[in-house]
Amino acid sequence: MGPTAAPRPERPRRGAADARGHLPRAGGIGGDTMTAVALTGRRVRLEQKAFWRNPEAAFFTFILPVVLVVVEGFMNHGDHLRDGTRTVVMLVPGILAFGLIATNYGNLAATIAILRDQGVLKRIRATPLPPWVFLAGQIGSSLLVSLLMTIVVVTTGTLLFGVHLPPARVPALLAVVAVGSACFCALGLALSGFIRHAQSAGAITNASYIPLSLVSGVFFPFQHRPGWLLRATGLFPVGRLADALRAPFLGKSVSATGLLLMGAWAVLGAAVAARCFRWTKAAA
Repeated sequence: MGPTAAPRPERPRRGAADARGHLPRAGGIGGDTMTAVALTGRRVRLEQKAFWRNPEAAFFTFILPVVLVVVEGFMNHGDHLRDGTRTVVMLVPGILAFGLIATNYGNLAATIAILRDQGVLKRIRATPLPPWVFLAGQIGSSLLVSLLMTIVVVTTGTLLFGVHLPPARVPALLAVVAVGSACFCALGLALSGFIRHAQSAGAITNASYIPLSLVSGVFFPFQHRPGWLLRATGLFPVGRLADALRAPFLGKSVSATGLLLMGAWAVLGAAVAARCFRWTKAAA
């Protein structure tokens, strides 16, 4: 009698398992559970944390408009325009327009320039994170700040100065905020491609919209502007946004021309950003 032969291994009772059954799909980074919406939401949360942890950004883009409403509101509380409209009624939406531009245009362009100089954008490009998700996170964070700013500025104007926004006009106001914010986000991304160094980001962004805000009557509408100046500023979205935000407070319909012009600038900004946006620092 010889040694007993070793038993033969049993054959598998089912087919071979899928080798990629629990791995992300090709080109993805999180499988079925990590959807595009979830990725974007995560980026928005990260950008929000970074925004509120930066005192300078939070002050100049969010708190400053509220301070301006309080200070200018008390200074002009009893004043009226020649047509009888209370000055503060024109002032509150004008300052809101300025805050929206600063957030979605100035702050966004400067943030992109700083992250590019720090090498953050280059490192992000080297990760599996889709570039559009990063940009969507930046834009989504700006839009969220814009919504919060709108609520705080309008509430401040209402409680302190009796600026009345009819409830029926709230959807129109939110629509203008959405269109205007999208417009200036696109322009901010476009501008970021032309900022060579982060040190000059603040100067470039401020110089590109603050003077235009002054001559466009964003803070105080000029009742007797020269015709040529009125036509020239009417080509830009700065004054158009302020006028569109004032309409709901005055009980008027929002100008479709103004919305279309802001939409056209949004398309132009997106086209320029798609061509000129840079993920790495400019060559010295």
